[in-house]
Amino acid sequence: MVPSAGNPGDGNNQNYPDYNAYFLQLLQENQQINVFVNDWSMEHSTEEQAEARHRQYMNLIYTEAELHIRSLEAHADAEHTRRLGFIHQSTSVLINQMNTEMTVFRSEAEQLRSSLLRSELISHEEKQAAQQLTSRNAALSTQTLHYQTALRHNELQTAQLRTSFDENRTTLLEYLAERFEEKMQWEENESNYRLSVEEQQHDELVTDLMDQNAELQAEVQSLRLEFAEHRASPPQGIVPATSVFAAVD
Repeated sequence: MVPSAGNPGDGNNQNYPDYNAYFLQLLQENQQINVFVNDWSMEHSTEEQAEARHRQYMNLIYTEAELHIRSLEAHADAEHTRRLGFIHQSTSVLINQMNTEMTVFRSEAEQLRSSLLRSELISHEEKQAAQQLTSRNAALSTQTLHYQTALRHNELQTAQLRTSFDENRTTLLEYLAERFEEKMQWEENESNYRLSVEEQQHDELVTDLMDQNAELQAEVQSLRLEFAEHRASPPQGIVPATSVFAAVD
């Protein structure tokens, strides 16, 4: 809209709704609009309408901005609450893990303390055993010296015995030969005695077997005689086997 100095109509009888309708119609028809306004009141009214629309648009923008800000604040509060919940949950999990680890650490500490006490007890026992071993080693050293002295004395006696052994060797050999002959004679006598005893036992066994054989032969002969007599005179009522076989034939 462009202000102009001339106006073809009456300036006192203006019809703003008609102008507006005509203006909207031209806008809808997409035609070029050339409006010349020379009335100050109409120009002022148009400015007021533009300002009112501007205020309305600004209020709408402010309202939308405020709603958007409230939405952002609500989303931020929800996100903050969610993050606080996640932090609280994570903190609870970490605290539980720390409590579990502390329990495990306490248990391990107790085990280590018990192991340390056992180690100290074992160390004390080992110290006592070491002291006892030290005393035992001292006693053994004393005994070793005593045994070394006795060994030297025994070595001296052994040398003396070796010297006397050469002197007594012939006598010893003669004595051993006599003992060997006596032992051989005794073993020979013992062997002859055992052999005679075994021969006597063998003769007695042969005699007993011959007597038992004679008795068995006598019993066999007696049984044969009884069987022959039984076959020669069978009892009454019993048919001889030969007659039965003849009847069958």
